[in-house]
Amino acid sequence: MASLTERLEAAAYALTGPGTVKERLERAYGTHLADLQPNDFPREFRAEFQQLIDALHRERALPGDTVLKASLRKLSGEQAARYAMLIVRAYGGVAALKSSPAVLQVLPGTTTALTRLLAAEAGRHR
Repeated sequence: MASLTERLEAAAYALTGPGTVKERLERAYGTHLADLQPNDFPREFRAEFQQLIDALHRERALPGDTVLKASLRKLSGEQAARYAMLIVRAYGGVAALKSSPAVLQVLPGTTTALTRLLAAEAGRHR
């Protein structure tokens, strides 16, 4: 089984692929993260990952649908981009923890080129 860092990396790569931010978030979460729980993450990322789980399991699935798809349909483009950014931040933070725990001091609220791109794209697809 892949490590948490490898799974977050794969999810981050899925967020850069083709499709809308909601489609990419579905692919990233559904393929790489759906079976994870907050306790699988370092303490610093558990609350945010729980927010992601809650958001992506909020809606009731219609016949022939999944809870993930139903929940994503209800999210705005901005909300979807926010959750995509959360995955990218978690990947960066978990990877940084492997090399230096001090890196976490600069991560919360850090804006990267990818997070800016996802936010801009979310505004176009609302």
